[in-house]
Amino acid sequence: MNVASIDIGSNTILLLIVEIDKNTHTFKTLLNEVRITRIYQGLNKTFNISEEKIKLLYEILKEFNEIISNYYCVNTLIRATKAFRVANNSTSIIEDIKSMYNYDITILTGEEEAQLSFIGSTSPWVSSENKFVIDIGGGSTELIYGNRIKIHNKISLDFGVVSLTEKFFPIYSPNRNQIHQLEEYLKKYFSEFIMKKTKSEVIAVAGTPTTLSCMKQNL
Repeated sequence: MNVASIDIGSNTILLLIVEIDKNTHTFKTLLNEVRITRIYQGLNKTFNISEEKIKLLYEILKEFNEIISNYYCVNTLIRATKAFRVANNSTSIIEDIKSMYNYDITILTGEEEAQLSFIGSTSPWVSSENKFVIDIGGGSTELIYGNRIKIHNKISLDFGVVSLTEKFFPIYSPNRNQIHQLEEYLKKYFSEFIMKKTKSEVIAVAGTPTTLSCMKQNL
């Protein structure tokens, strides 16, 4: 059977469609789509997802709904994260999506987001060694440390690439001083958590590390 998953993040919307084998309890990825929305943009000032971003969100969900229908998915799971956790108009948006596509949207807590990020990013590894996962989102950042048996520590920080850009880089060409201010700001949150895990393999997930990897490989 085919199952679809939509991740409504603060910076991107992800669509994953998999074929699940009930006998072996395994799955095969059929489709993986990414759309950039930046719905968190301006949220710290207005406390609402803007009409422009809502329109874009609905357009993408319409596209995804057509794709899901073509793959004959028996179930569609939709999860939303930081932007929907803090936006005053998230409830009305969820109700609109329900009326348009009959989709039920679950808003994840920061801890739930951290746990799912860890499970998803470490699932290919069979080793029981501890790993340190960093999920750099648009509105939040999750730090998780653990292994396949147990998550030892996880936190969700209330900032991501979109909110930090608006806070520290009012223009898109930051100077050296602005970059230094951001680095010092992040050290306050990261240093204590990271220093204890420096010997572990580090896995960075989400769009920012993916983009950095592409830049390094000249892709």
